[in-house]
Amino acid sequence: MPKPGKKHQGKAPAPASEAGGRTSLSGAEYHQYLPALRFGLLDAQRALREAGVPVVIVVAGADAVKSDTVNALNSWMDPRGVMTHTFGPEFNPDPLRPHFAPFHEALPPRGSIALFCGSWYSPVGSGRIRRDISRARAKAELERIAFFEKMLTDAGVLIIKIWLHLDEESQRKRLKKLSSDPRTAWKVSADDWKRLDVYTRLATVRDDIFAATHTAHAPWVLIDATDDRYSHYMAGQAVLGGMTGRLTESAPTAEAVVVAEPRGEAPDRLSRADLGSKLSEEEYEDRMAAAQARLSRLSRLSYQARKAHVLVFEGWDAAGKGGTIRRLVEAIDARNVRVIPIAAPTPDELQRHYLWRFWRNVPRDGQTAIFDRSWYGRVLVERVEGFATEAEWRRAYDEINDFEENLVSHGTTVTKFWLHLSPEEQLRRFDDRSETPYKRHKVTSEDWRNREKWPAYHEAVNDVLDLTDRPKVAPWHVVPSEDKLFARVQVIETVVARMERALRG
Repeated sequence: MPKPGKKHQGKAPAPASEAGGRTSLSGAEYHQYLPALRFGLLDAQRALREAGVPVVIVVAGADAVKSDTVNALNSWMDPRGVMTHTFGPEFNPDPLRPHFAPFHEALPPRGSIALFCGSWYSPVGSGRIRRDISRARAKAELERIAFFEKMLTDAGVLIIKIWLHLDEESQRKRLKKLSSDPRTAWKVSADDWKRLDVYTRLATVRDDIFAATHTAHAPWVLIDATDDRYSHYMAGQAVLGGMTGRLTESAPTAEAVVVAEPRGEAPDRLSRADLGSKLSEEEYEDRMAAAQARLSRLSRLSYQARKAHVLVFEGWDAAGKGGTIRRLVEAIDARNVRVIPIAAPTPDELQRHYLWRFWRNVPRDGQTAIFDRSWYGRVLVERVEGFATEAEWRRAYDEINDFEENLVSHGTTVTKFWLHLSPEEQLRRFDDRSETPYKRHKVTSEDWRNREKWPAYHEAVNDVLDLTDRPKVAPWHVVPSEDKLFARVQVIETVVARMERALRG
């Protein structure tokens, strides 16, 4: 996994406090200070909306005070621009999907705020407290979280993280007070008392979280939550400080963004593909029938074993992706397979991180998802056509590798195909499509224009194969497609082999 951005030397954040180290506010002080805070929050929220800046606010720490703080923040800001998500200890993510999926899907569009009561930290913290996961595994998860946050901030997301701290005795008093009042007793669960019994372990978990994820781009703000008025006010100040800081800071230049280091000239794997590979009609029929029969059986076994598969199809225009995908789908129960055609992003998708729309389409366990084009558009068409800046597409190699690692670590098999042919064969197919009435829709003016940029795409594809081909995680398969019959059989036999391997564990 790529290393996250610069940390604050792994140190815990300094507590946020008023001058003189006070950790409480009188009622009079609270009501005196609050109007200016609320005005500042609304004004900053409006300015960030106009600037199109997405904001993520994470409220973590003591369970007994998180929800009240979130409620206070919600009441002070314009609710039309705030989406609240709850991922507390009781949150039960869909076990048939990668555990990061709901957090990606909850990310806000540009100009909006996502307020998280609990977050991607909750599964790690709860697992460590219950001892469901080891400290080493938790640290690996925290590294992934740090990379996730760096990916968001690199894309312009403002992340504000607040940790509400209660010492053991204060937390015990808070739980007793809430439990003794019928109006608030519902806020306290048996798990809250259990977590209090392992308070020392909780402190260790918190320190590990700070060490791994207290970074320059997404720092933690530590707030003493013993006094409600003080903690609510200071949380509001933390949010306001983060917002105004973004509004007053100068825009980062492309040179200031950490991107993948060049690895020299990428090997020309495309030119090594044997475009003379062919099959006779008879051999094609025999091998295709056998491969589809095996695929049908393996897809049923995958459903029963809850093994998910992601198949990624990229390749030159007219290389035969559609026909190959049809032969795959023919052999799989329609209830267990889905083809996701990827075109230019919609206006709604453009409002979020480019991986957001792909996270929404990752398959549940037992299902097969076939992507006709994919997240590699960021480092192919967006790179060549200038839709992404150089900093954006260079960052994307690590971001894509991390995305695929998330899928594979959950148990999903990821297999990627580049269907390769020569410029001469592509031209022949374009001409054939143009002259055949029922095929004319397959070739567009954009396809013809892309031919003029063949060298640029050739270079981009070789960079993709060099930087994202990881045989043990998510391998690329360059399939010679000069002969469509050979390509179709080659792809299906490769899918069969990958499914068999996954089912063997």
